[in-house]
Amino acid sequence: MMAGETVLLKAVKGIKSLLSDAVGAWPLTARVPAATGLLIFVVGIAISHLSMAWIFREQETILRRISDVYLDGVATAILPAVAAGDAAQTTAALRREFLFDEGMREFELIVQTPDGAQFARATLPGETHAPSPDNRTVEALQHNHGFVIIDGKGTAWGCRELMQDGRPVGRVCAEIDVSDFQRERWLLRTMLAVFTLAASGLSALLGYVVIKRMVRPLHALTARLQDAHRGALTPVPDAELPAALTEFGRLLRGFNAMVGAIAEREQLAASLAAREKAAVLGQLAATVAHEVHNPLGGMFNAVDTGRRFGHDGNVRNQSFDLIERGLWSIRNIVGALLASYRVPQDHRALAPEDLDDLRILIDSEARRSRVGLEWRCNIDRSIPVDATQVRQIALNLLLNACAVSGNGHVGFAVELDGSAVRLQVKDDGPGLPDTAKAALDGRDQYGEAGIYPEGIGLGVVNRLVYELGGNIVARQASTGKGACITVTIPLNEGLSQHAAAQ
Repeated sequence: MMAGETVLLKAVKGIKSLLSDAVGAWPLTARVPAATGLLIFVVGIAISHLSMAWIFREQETILRRISDVYLDGVATAILPAVAAGDAAQTTAALRREFLFDEGMREFELIVQTPDGAQFARATLPGETHAPSPDNRTVEALQHNHGFVIIDGKGTAWGCRELMQDGRPVGRVCAEIDVSDFQRERWLLRTMLAVFTLAASGLSALLGYVVIKRMVRPLHALTARLQDAHRGALTPVPDAELPAALTEFGRLLRGFNAMVGAIAEREQLAASLAAREKAAVLGQLAATVAHEVHNPLGGMFNAVDTGRRFGHDGNVRNQSFDLIERGLWSIRNIVGALLASYRVPQDHRALAPEDLDDLRILIDSEARRSRVGLEWRCNIDRSIPVDATQVRQIALNLLLNACAVSGNGHVGFAVELDGSAVRLQVKDDGPGLPDTAKAALDGRDQYGEAGIYPEGIGLGVVNRLVYELGGNIVARQASTGKGACITVTIPLNEGLSQHAAAQ
């Protein structure tokens, strides 16, 4: 029986390996039902095999007991003759057993001496058999406690020791007809095999269908995830949703909620993108308008001065120069707009006249705002920093300071400090709010500045200082009122050489 079980295990492993190679590429929703059906089928076959092994073992036990009872009767009948050493009388007793014992059909009865030599022998009338048992049968009898079935012959051998006064006097062996037993065993094995195959196959099919139905929601989820990978994220239809209280029901409803949330987020992102685009366009327009408005104020002031003091040649020339520079500034702003809002570099060094023009431009705004202007400039020669960008930085800071000071004072100071030029603007306003201060302090705010209600020009200042490689420090004024903004811009010696080459 151990050999049969080993063969079964090898067969199961072979089938498992073969099916693993065959279904390895199947999706999980197909492998799970198939594996379940196969498992049910294999388990059914294994249980059937074990059941048949147990039944056959019980049948052999019963047959062994019948053989033992039969051999007990034979031993009782022949023991006196064997003990007396009368072979003829023993043979006669053996032949009588063929006539009187109808419960067992024997082919041959043999009596052996304790050393294994044949003492007496009787065969069924009309039957001819070679002397038995052979050596293989003898070894099998010794290993199986005196009983063995000969496969393929329909016979079995049983042996029983003959004991007289506690000592062995011989051994009686009987060849028994078990063809009916083996025929019943074959019939039972065939019926069980057919029934097992049918029942296991039906159970496997039923298990496949049940598991297939159970994992159907997983198949639906897999299909939606594959659609999502292709760019089409869709929810699972209500018709395919299992009951809400089941695990798959909660899973698929959670997936649908996630799909809805993603769709809502994408819609919100698109809306925010549209709003941000409109805000950026509005900011750009406001910045351009702000930058154009600054030189226009100075130009109107120059026109007014020319009208009033046009008879003076120096005043007239100064006014025309201011108007010309204002027009150049507007041209630069328009060029910057056309170049994606990047102010073009004109590679012109900052001259004292640029700062004088800046004062003329800011005077009119200071008078309009009723602000006192304190001006201190220690620049008496051209210095290698970009004149256009430095003027824009100073102009924006001064305009914002005038706007928040209100009947107060605005101070402006510019000086050359070693290898850098430093600009400082002070005001008597309420001080910079945190958002505006964050826009000015540190380069990491670049790109987000300029959107503060405290002054659009702050974003422009932040960007220009960043491009020039400078830094900004915003703090409370030493007087305890207002703000003090200091801008430091390093000198660019290459700009000086480029200007000299021109």
